[in-house]
Amino acid sequence: MELSRLKRINPEGLAKLNLIANRIRKLKSIRASDPIQLWKPYHFNQRLLASKKKYLAMITANRLSKSTWLVGDFSLYAMGKHPTWVTPKNALLWIVVMTNEMAGVLYRKFSETLRGPEGINWSYNDNKKCFYVKCGTNNWSTIALKSQEAEGGSFEAATVHRLGFDEQPYEETFNQASLRTVDTGGQILIAGTMWEEGISWMYDDFIAPVLEGKPEAENIELVGPGLTMYDNLVLDRWEIDEYYRKLSVKNSEEA
Repeated sequence: MELSRLKRINPEGLAKLNLIANRIRKLKSIRASDPIQLWKPYHFNQRLLASKKKYLAMITANRLSKSTWLVGDFSLYAMGKHPTWVTPKNALLWIVVMTNEMAGVLYRKFSETLRGPEGINWSYNDNKKCFYVKCGTNNWSTIALKSQEAEGGSFEAATVHRLGFDEQPYEETFNQASLRTVDTGGQILIAGTMWEEGISWMYDDFIAPVLEGKPEAENIELVGPGLTMYDNLVLDRWEIDEYYRKLSVKNSEEA
């Protein structure tokens, strides 16, 4: 800004500009050193972060940041910053996805979320598809990206402290991977899109028990019923209206 224009700004205006500039510098510093601080979970994410139930299920409409919740939760846990759980030494975390392409999406999300530049507080082994995350002195957590497409259905020979599924897995895969948490009592996190795209075995296992008040629901923290894309405050309302309009037209034509 030109000096002549600055002189025309009153002291109160200059003070506000300085506050804004300082805030921007602080945000840039946080993004460079500890970007997880910038994650502001929605209220429905906070329920899941605080829960100690075995199964944390976010089964919702599209575009409600389900993958962001998984990445945020796993990053906090791996770094020893989780608000509810103490991270054990040399913790092993698995996130299971359907395809290699989805694993690539999660790689990019983790790279943007983990603390500091790669090589200091975290590193990534592309051959093993694993993040190694610093968690205190001489302690590293491992986040393994497990693709059903690449693994060929093999989810054995490991003891897992935290398990996540980004979108619905095959039932056999879910059962095999879940067995890895028996020794640790690790939580199982599920992020799925169902309310608008159909239901399957996960409805019987995780949705129906909660909706019907069955005893097994005591182990399930379910987020999803009643949530729509309108609950994502970042999305444009007109765009959401248009999406639902096209969806209703498609459904009526198929009927």
